[in-house]
Amino acid sequence: MSIKERLDRLEQLEEWAAEVEKQKRAPKRSFRDKLLGRKSLKKEFKLPRKITTGRKRKVKQNYALVFYIRTNGYIEIDYAPIVNDLVYSKYSGLYHAATADYIMRYKKFPVLIIPEWSVAPIKEGDVVANEQFPFSPVDHANIVKALGTQASQQKVLIDIERKAQLKDKKPIAGKTLLYIIIGVIVVLYLLNSFFNKG
Repeated sequence: MSIKERLDRLEQLEEWAAEVEKQKRAPKRSFRDKLLGRKSLKKEFKLPRKITTGRKRKVKQNYALVFYIRTNGYIEIDYAPIVNDLVYSKYSGLYHAATADYIMRYKKFPVLIIPEWSVAPIKEGDVVANEQFPFSPVDHANIVKALGTQASQQKVLIDIERKAQLKDKKPIAGKTLLYIIIGVIVVLYLLNSFFNKG
């Protein structure tokens, strides 16, 4: 072998080694992807098991799958009933709009994406993204503040209502307490006389 042939062979081996290294680093396709001829190696989003069980029954009962985005960054996934075009969030104690404009579909099931800081859920076509990030909670919170649909306003109104309900409960007045004591004494006297007679 001449030197030129050896150099060509060495270049081929280097290319082959680089190709093998590239294949090792690349994510492997599943058997199902190979069988169906898919080229996409993206992992499909799957719902937790507790959410997937019984979802057909829930949809028939007018429930929607709710992705609730918390202010601390967590996402709570749960079913919530839609009553009078509203969804009650058990996490924050607030009501959010659930009209047909806000309901999206995920595998034929109704879905709402609700940020904790907004009364209105995110709907398809909302401008909540910029070129670099698909969703920014800070940007969305600023948009909500500009639109005036903050959830904090509703929270203040609910707190005022609860305080008003607490004020409506009056303690037992003095006259009522006196009548109750006299009634108990009369009942005890009658019971005592009835049992001592026989």
